[in-house]
Amino acid sequence: MTSRSYRELCPIARTSDLLGERWTVLIIRELLLGPKRFSDFRERLPSMGTNRLSERLTTLCDAGVVERLGRTEGYALTPWGEGLRPILFDIVRWGFPLLLQREEGDASRAEIIALGLTALLPPAADATGVRETYAFSIDDERFHVSFQEGRYRAASGLPDAPADGTVTGSIAAFLDTVMGGEGGAEQLQIVADPAARDRILALLGAPAALAAAHA
Repeated sequence: MTSRSYRELCPIARTSDLLGERWTVLIIRELLLGPKRFSDFRERLPSMGTNRLSERLTTLCDAGVVERLGRTEGYALTPWGEGLRPILFDIVRWGFPLLLQREEGDASRAEIIALGLTALLPPAADATGVRETYAFSIDDERFHVSFQEGRYRAASGLPDAPADGTVTGSIAAFLDTVMGGEGGAEQLQIVADPAARDRILALLGAPAALAAAHA
């Protein structure tokens, strides 16, 4: 228990002790996209100091939320840490409207937006047996989204096998498409067969689908 602990025998208080320090949840967010090396965190969270990053990773490893993958392979969520995915996805669904309050200078990463999109859609109907992967090249970002048994899952980097669809474009076009801007997905280059294209468009249109469901 840290010196800044609430010191209450309460699961909410104890969880806040562990996850409430600045940057901790963002470290977990990065690991929802797959294992990361220390240098990956430094690249993706440039405002976070090296000492603080080391401290947060040590705390999460000691707590059993994160595990070290050898000396050079980086860090990954443990099965217990993976249990945070649905919890954080609930936060994504609650907080997605806050993205409409964009301010000048806000950092924008397409793979993080894609991670959020995967949280917004319920399992697709009539998708039994469908297994596809979509590769995204948005400016200098490379990530992919897999679709399996009706669910989407985002991960950093390009897929190991050839993708079933590709999406290329700028971060400005990607954000405008996701936020329902004029021109929509026509601003992005999507190469896929019709069925896969429809699934990609469903992912990119997740915010509009969520808004319609709660209208």
